[in-house]
Amino acid sequence: MKQMMIVLVLSLLLAACSSKEVVVHDYQFTGESEHWRAVYHVKGTGTFTEKDHRTHYESESQTNFTLEYKGTLEGLSSVKSLKYQFESSAGGGESTQTFDRPPTTTSFHSSSSAKNGAIETQDETIRVTVEWDGKKESFELTNKKEASKGD
Repeated sequence: MKQMMIVLVLSLLLAACSSKEVVVHDYQFTGESEHWRAVYHVKGTGTFTEKDHRTHYESESQTNFTLEYKGTLEGLSSVKSLKYQFESSAGGGESTQTFDRPPTTTSFHSSSSAKNGAIETQDETIRVTVEWDGKKESFELTNKKEASKGD
């Protein structure tokens, strides 16, 4: 019984000496150029724990990027190559596709997940560049919910 009390007291002391804060990230960034529009969705958690007077951080996140051609599928029928890239403070991604036949869709997707990496903040600006058959457009994605808070 005495050992059980000691374990209980030690457990309470350890719990009192450590704290935990969880930050939830769930943001959707959108933007467009003359020919393209994109959506970048970030969902994840960042967990800060304080133990032995030191802060520890762990995170998990999932991102989904969708690029959509604003014209018709016929407008892409002569495209032989498409390259897009996006960049944020937490990283980015890119994709290059070549087509032997006309594309069968006007939407292109990529997704990723990460553990213990950086996660975009809600006021982030995501930079996007699209290149297709010698043409190039760049534009920015912003979180409209964050931008409307100041209005």
